Amino acid sequence: MLDLQSTDINKIFIVIDKIISNNNMILEYIGIDGFGENRHLSHKFRYSYTGNLNVYHVYYPHNCQEYYMLQQISLPFDITSMINQYLHV
Repeated sequence: MLDLQSTDINKIFIVIDKIISNNNMILEYIGIDGFGENRHLSHKFRYSYTGNLNVYHVYYPHNCQEYYMLQQISLPFDITSMINQYLHV
């Protein structure tokens, strides 16, 4: 996951958890953002809108990124948001 570039911002990825098989998500990459002690290496992804259009995010700090694989897909973000709502109810 450390290989993501600024050109990958707003691209949609399936994030595959190598450890927990039911923890996979469809996420939109939105760049490096501050979180925890490795804030300069924490990747931030957007995974859904709520009914009032708030956005939920997922952070992958540097020390856990080796446990995830990325597969880029081409879907509109609103569709991925609906899929995630069914995956993680």
